[in-house]
Amino acid sequence: SNLKRTIAEFFEMEEAQITKYDAQGAKLREAGCIGYAYIQRKCASMAAFRKDEEGSTAGIKKALSQLESDGYLRKLAEEEGNELFGTNATVYRVNKNSF
Repeated sequence: SNLKRTIAEFFEMEEAQITKYDAQGAKLREAGCIGYAYIQRKCASMAAFRKDEEGSTAGIKKALSQLESDGYLRKLAEEEGNELFGTNATVYRVNKNSF
């Protein structure tokens, strides 16, 4: 899927590219995580999400939920994100073995 490809690319990208989309991106990546901000900015303009009848944000959230159900991602609790990264932003831990 587009979302899985976006997540896989995140882990191979140059650090400067990541911080353009998410200031915390490099720190998150080191910990095997990805921020919702990065996913939203990279995927919102993709046709697959843009053409979702409920809009791109809803389409992205549905795709993220599916990846969570399939065991590819785990959404961190707000306290966990705050403790690990000092952020209230939505953060996902990526199960790299699934990719």
